[in-house]
Parts: sequence; structure tokens; C-alpha cells
Amino acid sequence: MLIGILIFAEVSDSIHCPTGQGATECQNAKDTAWTVIGILPVALFFALFAIFGALGGRQ
Repeated sequence: MLIGILIFAEVSDSIHCPTGQGATECQNAKDTAWTVIGILPVALFFALFAIFGALGGRQ
């Protein structure tokens, strides 16, 4: 969980959007980055469950 919090903080700090031309595209890129980071922990959970669940559940 700590790693996730650190990643969220770094993404927010690393993307700086201009105020003039290109601001809309930059905001869209920032929203896409947040979406990907939001989905990443869920995908990681399912991957770990598939790896470790298959080892312990079947005999």
C-alpha cells in the first residue's frame, strides 16, 4: 500500500500542464495516467492470486 501511495504522489508531481495551448491534451494525459494507476493494483492482485492461488489450491 505504501508503494501505491508513493506512485500516486510521484505521478501528480511529475506531470505539469501548461495554462495556454495544449492544456486540454495535457489534462487528458494526466487523467489517463490516473486511470492506469488506479487499475494497476487490481490487475496486480489478480496476477498474484492466479500465481499463488494455483500453487496452494490444487493437489
